[in-house]
Amino acid sequence: MHFAAPFGGIISVLPMLPNLLWMLLPGKAVDAVIVKPRWLEWAEQAARLPLILLPFWFPLQISTHLQLGAAGGALFCLLLYYGLWLRYFLGGRVQQDLFRSCCGLPYPMAVIPCLYFLLCTALLHVVLLVPAVLFSVFHLLVTHRSAGEALAPSTLR
Repeated sequence: MHFAAPFGGIISVLPMLPNLLWMLLPGKAVDAVIVKPRWLEWAEQAARLPLILLPFWFPLQISTHLQLGAAGGALFCLLLYYGLWLRYFLGGRVQQDLFRSCCGLPYPMAVIPCLYFLLCTALLHVVLLVPAVLFSVFHLLVTHRSAGEALAPSTLR
């Protein structure tokens, strides 16, 4: 089996769709103000930028068993991620739901996109592995810190 698309940009666009909806439909309750160290926020954004831009310059291809497995894993991650966003939107759009575990997985709305991008490196180009790893590390650090503040007893409703 061989599949190739002219650009891999779809890899960047698909996980961002629920985030766009999140910006248009903010949470119903007053969310906790989360203060993140500026360096950590910058590091996360600096690692995110190549994951958004670079896929547009690489063809998306599935021609090996490894790529087929990575595509299946990435699709599973994407569908699970959409399901978690659905849980958030249908559950009242409370901030705590962004951090709530799923099937024993802590911070699934942070872990799953990291896994998605790591799997997608097999579909595009290995050069994306470095930003995917860096993004994963910084995104999980930011999420862990944010969850601690969002889930503090004074913010629970």
